[in-house]
Amino acid sequence: MGLSSFLESAVHRIRCSSRYIAVGIMVSRDRDKKMSASRGKKGSRSARARRKTDKTHHTKYQNAPAVKILVLAAAVILSSFIFIFLSPPDYGKWSVSDSGELSYPLDRGAVEYKEVAPVRVTDNCTVERASYTSKDADVAALIIIPINASGSRKVAGVVLLPGAGVTKEMREDFLLELCSRGYAGIVIDQRGIGETAAPTPDIGDYESFKKGIEPLSYKYVYDALRAYDFLSSRPEVDESEIVMVGESIGGRFAIIAAAVDPSVSGVIGISTAGQNTESLYTQNAEQKKFILSLDPDTYLDMLPPRRLVMMHAAGR
Repeated sequence: MGLSSFLESAVHRIRCSSRYIAVGIMVSRDRDKKMSASRGKKGSRSARARRKTDKTHHTKYQNAPAVKILVLAAAVILSSFIFIFLSPPDYGKWSVSDSGELSYPLDRGAVEYKEVAPVRVTDNCTVERASYTSKDADVAALIIIPINASGSRKVAGVVLLPGAGVTKEMREDFLLELCSRGYAGIVIDQRGIGETAAPTPDIGDYESFKKGIEPLSYKYVYDALRAYDFLSSRPEVDESEIVMVGESIGGRFAIIAAAVDPSVSGVIGISTAGQNTESLYTQNAEQKKFILSLDPDTYLDMLPPRRLVMMHAAGR
């Protein structure tokens, strides 16, 4: 092949190659345009999706505080119901009305016995030593039951509250005499007397009352109510026929306790009386309410139709 023929052949190849390259470039450009268009469409769809997602997130975050408030409110309501239904009731809650009348719940719950042990048996009676819980004290007591009493042959009962400084053993003969006549009975050691130990308050009754703390005098009344609950729980005793009997200051507590609980059949006060609180009235309404709450005279209208019997010994 001559030189001219070689050059002509080379040029022809170059031209063909150039044409192929040009065609390749055009195809490539066309493909790039299509890909760009496709990306544009996809990009538009992605942008729209992002905007939709952003809007959803914005709405979600915008509503988040309201959702949190609803969840918190539901939690508070649920916890309140749990507290109400699972918390033990306050059987010993006390209150005093504006007219000075002390009150306790009629349902004071089951009595917690610390001890019930037989002491001896007489011709007619069984004598038992017992102890029951009343708020912050373990109250010591004697229970005397007629031998012939039973669940099918119930007897009436007496709750005896001794006067100041008098122990339950000092009034055992009184209950034995009643037992010989067919009555069951319980007599207690008042707080700080005999075998009943109780904490000594750091402040006086009125100071406690002002601070919403249960005064010691009110606890004496509650002890009497728990003695009534204790006796009425005995299967040999007719709970509808139990009276309170109290002597001296015990008589005051007996009258108030009987007024607080209408289930008590009646009350007998021995050598007791009201406290003449009218002479103690002050302009302070709170103090007046407290004074009235300790006066048996405040409660007399709450006793009928049940009977109140007052007994006094003649002076010598």
